[in-house]
This record gives sequence, structure tokens and C-alpha cells, in this order.
Amino acid sequence: LKDFTTFGFVSRCIILHPKGYPGYDNHLSLFLNVPNLESLRLGWKRRTRFFFVILNQSGNELCRSPNDQSCLFCAEATQWGFRKLLPLTKLLEDHDNNKKLTFQVHLEVV
Repeated sequence: LKDFTTFGFVSRCIILHPKGYPGYDNHLSLFLNVPNLESLRLGWKRRTRFFFVILNQSGNELCRSPNDQSCLFCAEATQWGFRKLLPLTKLLEDHDNNKKLTFQVHLEVV
């Protein structure tokens, strides 16, 4: 799943691994990524603070990622996120396949 938005003059892409990032198979993984690097100016960088929130169908919070650090996005570090954001067992116990989940990203350029 990828969702493109524009923030702080740089596009962001949300990457979701619903069955886990390779090597982290028992967790939902979620990342914020900078796509289209070739379209950015040489030497670009953005320091951001962000966190993810996952809500169930009722709007109740299932998970919130840590938000106590700032991350520097640049040509050498285009992706930041969480390989072990939510154990799949917790996701499955609260989630019916016919219901939806809402993924929120709270982002601040610092």
C-alpha cells in the first residue's frame, strides 16, 4: 500500500508491509519514504518528527508508534519507520476481515 502526499516541498510515501518486513514476519511494518529522488535538488534534506496511529473500524486506537525522535530524510536516508509496529496476533484478535483499518501519519517538519 502506498499513499502519496506532499509536505514541506518533498513528497512522502507510506509503505505498509501487512505481513511484516522481511525477517519480521510476525509484525505489521510501516514506513515513511521519500519517492522520486531524481526529482529532488542536490543536497536536499528534511528533519521531521512523525508517528503513525492505527485505528480500528470503531475509531479506537489499536497502535501508536513512538514519536520521541526526529529523523533526517536525505539522499542517504530516504526511509524511516518501524519494522515491528504491531504484532499480527494483536491485529488479528481485534480485526475482522470485513472491517477496515485507518492508518494516520502525524508529521512535522522541524
